[in-house]
Amino acid sequence: MTLGAGTYFPHAGFAFPRSYLAGVWIVLNPGSSVSWTDNFALATDVGGTVTAGIEIAENIFPWSSNAYTLDHLITQSWYKVAPSPTEIPLPFNLTWFTDPVSTFPYVVYEPFGETNTGNFKHLLPFAPADYWGPHFDLTIS
Repeated sequence: MTLGAGTYFPHAGFAFPRSYLAGVWIVLNPGSSVSWTDNFALATDVGGTVTAGIEIAENIFPWSSNAYTLDHLITQSWYKVAPSPTEIPLPFNLTWFTDPVSTFPYVVYEPFGETNTGNFKHLLPFAPADYWGPHFDLTIS
């Protein structure tokens, strides 16, 4: 496992309940592509010579009411330059962000050196329909 240094906002120990997290955004250069397999994202630049691997902690993907901190969310962050197979640690920013359009919170992964214009949103499962139980009328009469 190769992991570049992370910078976290608001801070590394920022804790959040998984139940609040709608998904993960990966910010890359325009024209890049991202493919997800379970909790692993493989990003490729426009020319196909640079490939990046980003792995999110496995336990964050299934919906739960558990709490996590930003500094334990990314378990791999690396890149390779073809034709070399060597994984080079990829430093990154990780930010807790509330989307102003949907009002859902996301974690934004931004590798250092990117232009902040290509956003790849990966949604996480929401709570099961029956999780909160039946609706109760709490109106006081």
